[in-house]
Amino acid sequence: MLLPSPVSNWNLSHCSSVLPELLDNTQLISSCFRRVLLLPPEEEMTGLEASFYTQTVEAMDIMLKAVVLKSCEVPQDILEVLLTFTSSERAVVQERALQRICSLSHWLASCSTLETGQNEERDDACAQIQIPVLGKVFGHLILMAFEEEKTNHVALDALYALLNFISQQQRVTLPEDNAQLQAHWEDGISSSLHYPNAKDFIEAVGKYLGPSERTHIILSTITMFRYSSPCNHQVALSMLEVIGRDPDWWLTDVPKIVSHIYHTGLVTDIQVQHSLHCLLLLVADRSPVQVVTTLLQIAPRGDRNALSLWEVMFSVPQTVEKVLKELRVQLQDLKNGIFRTFPENDCLSYLALLASEDVQEEEFASLYKTCRFLLYSANSTDREITSLLLRALITLSNREDRARKMKVLLPDLMNLLRQNCTSLVMMALMVLQNMMKCLKRTEASSIAADVARILWYHFDEEESWVRESCISSFRDLVRTVVGKEKKWMKNFVHTVLAPLILRMNDEAPKVGQASRNALLAIAELLKWKEMKHVVKTWQTWKMAECLMKKDSSRAEQYLLQSLKYLKDPQECVRDLTVRFIGTIMRHVKDQSTEVPALIVRELQALEKGGCEFICCLAAQTSLILSRLREQQSPAGSRCSLWCWHR
Repeated sequence: MLLPSPVSNWNLSHCSSVLPELLDNTQLISSCFRRVLLLPPEEEMTGLEASFYTQTVEAMDIMLKAVVLKSCEVPQDILEVLLTFTSSERAVVQERALQRICSLSHWLASCSTLETGQNEERDDACAQIQIPVLGKVFGHLILMAFEEEKTNHVALDALYALLNFISQQQRVTLPEDNAQLQAHWEDGISSSLHYPNAKDFIEAVGKYLGPSERTHIILSTITMFRYSSPCNHQVALSMLEVIGRDPDWWLTDVPKIVSHIYHTGLVTDIQVQHSLHCLLLLVADRSPVQVVTTLLQIAPRGDRNALSLWEVMFSVPQTVEKVLKELRVQLQDLKNGIFRTFPENDCLSYLALLASEDVQEEEFASLYKTCRFLLYSANSTDREITSLLLRALITLSNREDRARKMKVLLPDLMNLLRQNCTSLVMMALMVLQNMMKCLKRTEASSIAADVARILWYHFDEEESWVRESCISSFRDLVRTVVGKEKKWMKNFVHTVLAPLILRMNDEAPKVGQASRNALLAIAELLKWKEMKHVVKTWQTWKMAECLMKKDSSRAEQYLLQSLKYLKDPQECVRDLTVRFIGTIMRHVKDQSTEVPALIVRELQALEKGGCEFICCLAAQTSLILSRLREQQSPAGSRCSLWCWHR
């Protein structure tokens, strides 16, 4: 192992000769630190190596002390380089870097009180000590001091030394005749040293920091989410919680904060994502002009990170109003070139018009027809833009005046309901629901009929919350229709009876309840008292019989609809489907047609794998149905069916 040559016999005059070269060469500074800080742990060194290591560290510290005492400040480059080493994966490297920062803080405190009262020129110099990265250092130290890591005690020591420097500096700068203010400030700093967690600590200390320091603490906290492991996020989350309590004090440099949130990227940790979104909303609510300008300037074409941030701001009514108002202001002069860097300018411009109170429904409709921006595309970027627009439309449609303007969007919203992208379907549905609430009953009825024609195709979506939402929405549509649409709906609901009956057995309780409620609405519409009673009492085994009593001519329709449920991933749904088919088949007048033959083949295929109980049930059912095909109405088979279909 090679160690740097020992130079512990250097004195301050020797160091002074190399200071100008050192201060002007960041690469040299970094190289010096790397030679020492990246060495193996001291306990792994032999006698001579350990001696050389100790002498080298002492020489480095002497040189750093000379730097501080010569100019009463720590060059920013030195702190920046040391901070990079505090993020090392090796604990020994972190500890060495933190120790240097700790020593620098102690020397700064000493420098600020040296010869106090004896040399006015010296006092003035010390009072003017400026450390541009002080907040960045402070933020790093807080995050490291309160983590459960091996180096946290070193970080805590460095943090307290830095606080001592801040306290000494403040004492020098306070008016001499204001002893009460001096005592209050020093007591506050002193008491903050004893807080046991980051949340209490930053809340106590934050009020003594300047705007730049406070901003750098926020930036360091956001950066932590990018580079640290999830287990180390709690300290940073606590700090953001404190910042959110007093946004007027903390959120002073909006462009830097927004830029850091943007560059953090799409985080997967839900808690971190929520905290960053809350921070963005706080900033956007207070400074929409700066937020809009910053995002438009830094986001490249079609950037996913930027789109996700716009979507967050568009999800809150108060914020979306402010943001879209500012967007319209910036869009009024396209010659400035700022907005043209953003690819979705046309889309957002129409949103801005939609949110403007001085743009009437007719004017917006005319403008919108010239740019149909909601047409769905398979391109992933277009899909994300559509998602962004729908998020804003959902928020805006909660206001009646805005929802009325959206009637012109109806063709495109209906088109989105036909797509395979679940998230877009659900957002389009929410816009339609909000729109219909603000329309007259006759207008809403026509839309309800159109939506019902499409919505039932989503009853079997993979995610249970989507199934529940679509089925619940269908129930509302059934209750909305009037006039000629009501007459049409009475005929159409027969299309969804079988799917809803089978979904009553869904393993997700909310889906089963939503199906039950939809069937009750249909029974009310059709005035089927017996069906209503059976549904209310959850007698699923009687529902097929009720359908056949009302209209046995639809037997083959129900059988064909139920075929796909024999392959449903849920055993409980397949179970009810087999029983449902058995009952319906008894009412097929001509068992020799293709439909009964197809049903028997599908049941026989179900016998070959899967749940043992369902295999047996399918085998028994296919056997009975095969006999039914040979004999149209055998009493024995009917008796058997009555026994197993319950």
